[in-house]
Amino acid sequence: MRLGKNRMGWIMGAPWNRREDTFRESFFRFWPIALLLLASVQMLSGCHLGGNLVSDRTPRGCVECHATITGQWARSGHAESWHDKQFFARTGKRTVKHCLPCHAPSPLLEQDHSAPPRLRGKSRGCGIDCNSCHAVGDAYAGPYDSWGPHPMKQATSKMRSSSLCARCHELEQQEYAELYLPLLESCETPKECADCHMPARVERLTEGHILSLIHPRRVVRDHSFPVWTDEVAGAAVEVHEMKLTHEGENQYLAVATLTNRGAAHRIPTGGYGYREVLILVELLDDTGAVIGRCERSLFAERSDGLKPLKPTRFQFSASIPSGAKPARFRLHVERVNKDRSFRFVLAHHERTFKEAESRPYQK
Repeated sequence: MRLGKNRMGWIMGAPWNRREDTFRESFFRFWPIALLLLASVQMLSGCHLGGNLVSDRTPRGCVECHATITGQWARSGHAESWHDKQFFARTGKRTVKHCLPCHAPSPLLEQDHSAPPRLRGKSRGCGIDCNSCHAVGDAYAGPYDSWGPHPMKQATSKMRSSSLCARCHELEQQEYAELYLPLLESCETPKECADCHMPARVERLTEGHILSLIHPRRVVRDHSFPVWTDEVAGAAVEVHEMKLTHEGENQYLAVATLTNRGAAHRIPTGGYGYREVLILVELLDDTGAVIGRCERSLFAERSDGLKPLKPTRFQFSASIPSGAKPARFRLHVERVNKDRSFRFVLAHHERTFKEAESRPYQK
């Protein structure tokens, strides 16, 4: 179907210059105007953008226009911070007052960064919510200058800065400053917390109403704050060396050198909770059966986790049954919980006994 210049030209305020314009080409020229007309009708008819839901400054209000981001947040540890069972127990049912502000903080951008965070007076059950990191008075700060049903302030550098996270994640910030930053070359750009724990996506900031269709797709951060996922931690630990030496009749010495390449703090890190990394060495015979094993645990509370960018050499002594012969040497590095019901693999490598005896490990 062809539309002549006299039939459609008036819509765009300009004549058609080509005879071969098709209906499809005409549609793509016309749809922005149609979209604006529909948006105007919706706003005039009482769209929720102008309603009283905007006055709800909790995630219940935010979800009206930011469904994806609010859904991500609802799955995060931030959303559960006030109700977390371990937090509830360790603070004596929230009676340890100095622990409470980081689990339901007042807007952090409004506070003096040299002082401890302040506890929010209401809606504490929402934990570390949208207001905690984005609210500035009646406005919301974000990485982009935009418009909407509430005032906006562009604060790109503040929103990406690790200093915002450091208001509560103090130990991680200390390790970042003391262990990571000094190792960078002068030309290197340091990682920020958001680079790992808020992976970037190209999406619309808003959805759920007609105006969201005219908001461009751009870089939006994941607000579930992932930690133990392949995207964030799958290649966090690098193995530089795997070596196995026969020390005696049934004794073997296993050596492995590991480097934390993925995190700008120790692995594991954190000041609270059970945080263990397990390094497990297994010797296998030619059938694949495990004939010897040894392990070592790293704990955040002992500050013996893998330092950023610094190779750490580990030695293990393993015994095998009399008459058994190792054919392979296997190394696991895992983040585990206390009962081992959770295991996340940070590194897994395997070599033949001959390879492990003869030369350093090469990836």
